[in-house]
Amino acid sequence: MTEQELIELLKKGDPRAFREALKCYPRCRGVLLKMGIPEEVIEDIFQESLMVLYEKSQEEDFELTSNLCTYLCAICKYKGLAWLRKNGKGQNREDIENIADANEDEEFVYNEETEGEAPMLFEEDSGLPSEEEIREAIDSLGFPCKDLILAVYYHKTRMDELKEEFGYKNVNSVKVAKHKCMERLKKLLNSKES
Repeated sequence: MTEQELIELLKKGDPRAFREALKCYPRCRGVLLKMGIPEEVIEDIFQESLMVLYEKSQEEDFELTSNLCTYLCAICKYKGLAWLRKNGKGQNREDIENIADANEDEEFVYNEETEGEAPMLFEEDSGLPSEEEIREAIDSLGFPCKDLILAVYYHKTRMDELKEEFGYKNVNSVKVAKHKCMERLKKLLNSKES
């Protein structure tokens, strides 16, 4: 089922769309756990996020520009940040923003054994490219994407440090650039798969 077909089903309130969205729960749960959200709150946040998704899908101009789980994880992350603010879990705004920076990539699938690893570029059941293919694809990206991806995923450089190093205006600009670079990398790797 394509993302567009999924949105059409959501607009109609079709249960199949919600069953598909429920498959995103483990990934969203992982994002929220990494943020320090208590287990007993996670299900509520996920349900609220499903409602936001449904409400957004009812808007005429709504377009899903990422995959469903990525979108839901992003909603969960922001709801989780709101929960942290409301419950005083971040000492100050900077602490909360640091949590967001540390967890800003919703592509990560939580697993205690892989904690801290780079996000998944492919669905778990698809054929994965070799390490050599990934290296070649990253090399072919050129500057700034190659350097940005290496800094984020291999050197674990913080977003605020990247802002200074790459001369971006703010942390959000770094996140947008990283997202675009990851999209380019995914396209490169997926085209090699075909």
